[in-house]
Amino acid sequence: MRPTGAPCLRILVDTFDGEEDSVSTIGRNDPCPCGSGRKYKRCHLGAEEPGQPAGVPGRAAVHDLDGRLVGEMIRYARGRFGDAWRHDVLDDYPGELDARESHQLFVPWSVYHRPVEGRPVAAWFSEEQGGRLSEAERSWLAAQAMSWLSVWEVTEVDEGTGLSVEDMLTSETRVLHEVSGSRTLVVRDALLGRVVDHRGISVFCGIHPRPLPPRFAEEVVLRVRSALRRRVRAVPVERLREPGVADLLIGLWEEAVQVRNARPLPKLVNTDGEDLIMTKDRFAFDRTVRGQIESRLLDVEGSSAEEGNQGETIFTFMRPGNKIHKTWENTIVGSAVLAAESLDLETNSRARADQLRERVEVACGGLIEHRAREEAESETLLREARTREPTPRPVPPPEALQILREMKEKHYEEWIDKSLPGLGGLTPRQAARARGASRRQLVVLLKEIENHESRSPPQERYDLGTLRRSLGIDGEAPGPRKEPRADTRA
Repeated sequence: MRPTGAPCLRILVDTFDGEEDSVSTIGRNDPCPCGSGRKYKRCHLGAEEPGQPAGVPGRAAVHDLDGRLVGEMIRYARGRFGDAWRHDVLDDYPGELDARESHQLFVPWSVYHRPVEGRPVAAWFSEEQGGRLSEAERSWLAAQAMSWLSVWEVTEVDEGTGLSVEDMLTSETRVLHEVSGSRTLVVRDALLGRVVDHRGISVFCGIHPRPLPPRFAEEVVLRVRSALRRRVRAVPVERLREPGVADLLIGLWEEAVQVRNARPLPKLVNTDGEDLIMTKDRFAFDRTVRGQIESRLLDVEGSSAEEGNQGETIFTFMRPGNKIHKTWENTIVGSAVLAAESLDLETNSRARADQLRERVEVACGGLIEHRAREEAESETLLREARTREPTPRPVPPPEALQILREMKEKHYEEWIDKSLPGLGGLTPRQAARARGASRRQLVVLLKEIENHESRSPPQERYDLGTLRRSLGIDGEAPGPRKEPRADTRA
């Protein structure tokens, strides 16, 4: 008997534990079992809750169809090959199975990739059970048989509609109907998974739950190409369908994820070369002298003020020039928030905090009283940033956006001729003129920058096209040369 209801409300892997008829409700923040790599609330929940939009017609339907068939194939395999099949599959999986979300890739792998008696379960199932399947089910299984596991790089995002992706091994390209993915992924994110082409649409199926940034994805691709002895030209799709290749990809991807997670936190410094430590000095005063304090803070050299949202006055303290960026006209050394009975000074190093505190205390005389200093070191901030979900930032005013864009433009004007350790001491301009590894490293570095910029609000992003054109590598990728081949779409 087939499972009823939307499969995303079931954990199909329950069948591996011998609980064939048991089901588990998926929480909103749990990984979506369809294999998309996203949380359930951001994937199929909207399509399955009454009154919610279903997204692009056909997408939710094929994921629903796939989920039902995968569950059916697992039950078929246990009956056809015995209980030993379940234990062998669990033992043979090349990835980690500690986390619940790993089932997003494990379950599809168990039926579409791992051979049993020479063929995947899906091939046995289609041959022996095909007569009782509907035409839609047979068509979907045929489309799955034509897909392959690979590393797909996001090349374009049409938010709310879908994604354009390119296979970093075969150079195949697809436009995917992935509404949720278009809201969570950004340009140059790389994913390990399968793209299935079915009746005019392409969708992700069986995605590893952890995307990788360009540098780590490129390392996986280079190692796979080396193993397949295809260092220059595109890898034929047929090679990626060969037994064992999926295991190689999963194992290397898992290794890259672990290396990335274990990487040491970077040491952050401000433009004075001082350790980045966010500091806040808190002062108190009698509300009757607030006007005097505001006047004296305006007299501090390099200060400017603007009105805050709740009757506060926001001060910015600057000094001429910048030690690192010679083209910058000034450096922001700190800020202050003057409320009715309190004054908070904020800086990004202890040295700046001490200097600004002294200047403010001298200017205000005995009108303010220091109460406390709060500090947050960069390691703590970075560790928290890695574990929490990003939250939307308010859009800065047009004047601030213009300043930010100008600062980025000046930064990259200098960067293009700066010696970089990641390029073996070459400047980006020198690496662009080189051949081989240096130029490839530069292309990957530009992808890293583009990936980082894509996470900023559109108004704040720097146009990497300008930088690429200046370097003479506009549109270039470090990938393989593509060879003419027959269309593999179902």
